[in-house]
Amino acid sequence: MKNGDREPLTEYIDMLVTYFLNGMMAVGTFLVSFFALMKRAAAVVYRKVLRTPVLEIKHLFLKIRKRESMLYQKWLKTIYGVRRFGRSMVNVVRTGYRAHPQKPVVYRIGSAVSAFCHAARRHVNLVFKALNYIVPAAAAAVFVFVVHYAFSLNFAIGVQYNGEHLGYIQDESVFQETEAKIQSRLIYQSEDQELSYDPTFTLAIVPTGSLMTSAELTDTIISASGTDVVEATGLIIDGTFVGAVKDISGVKEHLDSKLAAAKQSENDRVEFTKTVEMEEGLYFKSNVVAESDLIALLDSNTKVDRYYTVQEGDAPLSIAEKNDVTLDELVALNPDILTNCPIGRSVLVNKSESYLPVKRIVTVSYEESIPYSTEYVETSSLYKGQKQTKTSGKNGSQTITADISYVDGVEVGREILSTVVTAQPVNEVILKGTASLPSISGGGGNPSKYGLIWPTSGPGRYVSSPYGGSRNHKAIDICYWGGAYGKTIVAAHSGVVTYAGWKPSYGYVVFIQSGSVTTVYGHCSKLAVSTGQTVSQGQYIANIGNTGYSFGAHVHFEVRINGTHVNPALYLP
Repeated sequence: MKNGDREPLTEYIDMLVTYFLNGMMAVGTFLVSFFALMKRAAAVVYRKVLRTPVLEIKHLFLKIRKRESMLYQKWLKTIYGVRRFGRSMVNVVRTGYRAHPQKPVVYRIGSAVSAFCHAARRHVNLVFKALNYIVPAAAAAVFVFVVHYAFSLNFAIGVQYNGEHLGYIQDESVFQETEAKIQSRLIYQSEDQELSYDPTFTLAIVPTGSLMTSAELTDTIISASGTDVVEATGLIIDGTFVGAVKDISGVKEHLDSKLAAAKQSENDRVEFTKTVEMEEGLYFKSNVVAESDLIALLDSNTKVDRYYTVQEGDAPLSIAEKNDVTLDELVALNPDILTNCPIGRSVLVNKSESYLPVKRIVTVSYEESIPYSTEYVETSSLYKGQKQTKTSGKNGSQTITADISYVDGVEVGREILSTVVTAQPVNEVILKGTASLPSISGGGGNPSKYGLIWPTSGPGRYVSSPYGGSRNHKAIDICYWGGAYGKTIVAAHSGVVTYAGWKPSYGYVVFIQSGSVTTVYGHCSKLAVSTGQTVSQGQYIANIGNTGYSFGAHVHFEVRINGTHVNPALYLP
């Protein structure tokens, strides 16, 4: 055999040594990079944290660089020695294997091992140096393997019931959920039927995919309980088990028909107000009911309609209080109750409620007015107590899109989706006078024993036409020498303006009432008060004029007591 030829075993050993040496070189490169990183980290720490002077930092860098160079040289020397040792050992093994080419393979392998051992004894120190690197690396590899294996294990809880192993679950919360499911499937007819179960738990390591769900464990426990059980589908309303049937299809169709019947248009959305769940599994035979019984329960009522007959003296609020409902609830049941509440009417005070109510949600758009506001502006162009509308108010409008919810035909909620203002409201502007009233002098300044004062004052005043006479005059006409037009008219007494405006014969006229006394001021040229306004005695209310059926400027002054005309002159001071 030629020296250039290589046996398979020798090539394999040479390859292992080469891989090992390359790996050690990689470790050395990593350590060099690590020391370089430490150098940079030290630079950052000393520069930003410790604030070491620049010269000391440079000195430290020189030490680090020197230490790094020493370690690197030492590492290269070690690697070089290990590499020489590896190649030498390969040559020794190869020589030992080839020493007896005519011998069997087993003999030749033994010769190679013997040569390796003799060579290793001659290089004990180098072997131990190699082990210093190999053993920690091997220990780290074993540690990583153990950790990975531990994390890959599935720890579970084993469940046993009545001495029978049922399976494995993830944790105790799965069993707690199972307990709730078991109890939800039971409707006890008596205490003797109560299911008693006391499982035992053990900790175990199980393969992936062998854990049970709460539904699977529920069926397994019920099956192992020893009671009569059947495959069925349970109906759960708002989390409460109401019964199970072997074939749930008929109940499903009935529920779908209830929803379809509640829809009044294609765009309506309907849903049950309670949650409806159907769960397949094992159920106790005593809790399986007929389909017709379950449908009858779904169609039953928990409340019935109750009516109240309106009695004498009743009002919507008192009716609500008598029947322990709010006024809003009463109006929701009887939308016209506020405007139509005659004696003898039957008022719905309690609406029937089905066992499984259906909510209908309708999306609608409707117009709604936006009320205008009233703004008061003070002005000196009007006397105190005088008001005048400058700008009439006008309501705005808006289009509202909303989801309206009805339950059994009664509105129970309204969610505004959007609001679009189509017309802004116009605020009403009212002028309020701030000017002081003109002073009242003369005989009319003090009230008479009847509490009245003259409606006019000042020199030159006289009565141009007295009360009565051939014309059956129902008033006195007050005039002034030198002209009366535009002079101030004041209230002869305090009261409420029952009318201020135009009448054909009176012209512009003001009526003021206080109890049984009414005074009238006619033929005015200008009015300073409005209907409904409260005035005080002596307050400016109008100006003398010549409007209506009049011949010359004067004030037509009447006094009426309980609607009967009396002579004003008898009631004036």
